[in-house]
Amino acid sequence: MSTHGPLSLRAPSSRLAALGLPALAPRRLAYLALLVAAPLLPHLNSNAFFFPAVSNGWVCLPFCALLLLALIDLRAPGRRLHLDLLALVALSASLACWRAWWEWPMLLAFGLLLYLAARMLAIARTPDAEAASRRGEAAHTAGAASAPEAPRGALLPRSWLLLGIAVLAVVHVSWALSGTAQVDVGESGVQGAQRIADGHPLYGRVASEARVDRHLDTYGPVDYEAYLPFVGLAGGGYDAARLTTLFFDLLTALLLFVLGRRVRGPTCGVVLAYCWLAFPFTLYCDALGLNDPILAAALVGTLLAAASPLRRGAAAALAVWVKFSPLALLPLLATHGAGGSARRRVLRFGLAFALASALVFVPALLHGSLATFASRSFGFQTGRPPFVSIWSVLIQRFSASAPSIVTASRVAHGVLAALTGALAIALPRLRRRTDVVGLAAACAALMIALELCLSYYAFSYVLWFAPLVLVALILDAFPPERAVGAPDASRSNGSGDFGDARDLGRRAGVVRGLRALGGQTA
Repeated sequence: MSTHGPLSLRAPSSRLAALGLPALAPRRLAYLALLVAAPLLPHLNSNAFFFPAVSNGWVCLPFCALLLLALIDLRAPGRRLHLDLLALVALSASLACWRAWWEWPMLLAFGLLLYLAARMLAIARTPDAEAASRRGEAAHTAGAASAPEAPRGALLPRSWLLLGIAVLAVVHVSWALSGTAQVDVGESGVQGAQRIADGHPLYGRVASEARVDRHLDTYGPVDYEAYLPFVGLAGGGYDAARLTTLFFDLLTALLLFVLGRRVRGPTCGVVLAYCWLAFPFTLYCDALGLNDPILAAALVGTLLAAASPLRRGAAAALAVWVKFSPLALLPLLATHGAGGSARRRVLRFGLAFALASALVFVPALLHGSLATFASRSFGFQTGRPPFVSIWSVLIQRFSASAPSIVTASRVAHGVLAALTGALAIALPRLRRRTDVVGLAAACAALMIALELCLSYYAFSYVLWFAPLVLVALILDAFPPERAVGAPDASRSNGSGDFGDARDLGRRAGVVRGLRALGGQTA
């Protein structure tokens, strides 16, 4: 019996199997369908009666699905990465349900934040990361194809993810430029930039505000300076706020791409940028013209500058003086690194931080004082009443019926704040990963812990830690793109920071070339 017939029948299916089409065809069809639907979905809009409630909150779900399709493999449901990503996108459910039920979504968000903080601490505290990396590489070279481990990396081709980035970027532009919502956050940025341009005091009331003080000068000077180019471009209207939000949103995606490409290779960079643009909270900020993407871009820039104490200190100053929450990261950032003198690293970091801070405060101090800045920013923030947080939920829900619960919640609030402060001081001294994954995870844990302590909360604050969580999760799970025999790009170099995947690839190519010249098979 001839074997040509069965072989000819099996050949097409074997070629399809080699391409992964039978397993991935439903995923790709769903992906294409969601990409087609994404530009047609209605925008998230703020509820005029109770911010941050939104209308059309259900549109978060398709974007969550777009993010998960690239990374979640249903053939390996037990991976921790899957649960971590589900916890991150599940925060969108709290936002989507806020209009109908405002208590339970906040409780859900509190639980998810606790989980993410614990997971980030676990990743940051992973012992002997290099040994674990070596064990994984040994298993791969010994025949990982026979091992029942889940595939690592993206589950969609890079070209498909690039298509997704293009479509999602168009969606972001559309949501930002055609938005109708106007909130005080964007208005404050435009007003502050206009004050700088007109030579008026940045902090404190001006003559036109003698009768009413809306207190729109509560952020750091970098926040208002970030709006300056767009106020000059679009004038003093709310369009300048929308352009600012859109610019820093797309800039964060670009910085994530650069970071992922440097650490793991171009595919990982594409995955990070894609996940950021698909994350529903980035679209939420675009729709409302909020300023949180400015802080997100500054934090990712700090990760990119992590190798140098001077650059890290300057980048940290920009992040701190957008909003003040990154102050909790200063002990960690100042001591980051391995090798050399820890005291020298801290001194260089502190010098760069002080110089950069002095520069960004020039517009604020030309027509004002540090005392006015402190009272209008720190003084106002610390005196705000509880609102839209787990603590405000407990106070409003049980103040009349169960005062003991309110008292217990206040005690728990104080204990949690003390633990967060202790964590910010102790974390730099604990044994942890010194690569960019460890730094991102540790920073994310601190930012989430800080948000758990806030009495005044908004869902846009998710962007304070979301890029850090994405970096920690994806870089921790993503294999480096390199040739067999090349060093692992995920290992830290002598300075305690990440290596460059491009350099590793070039060195591997040189080795193969030398072997070929010597008559060996590459």
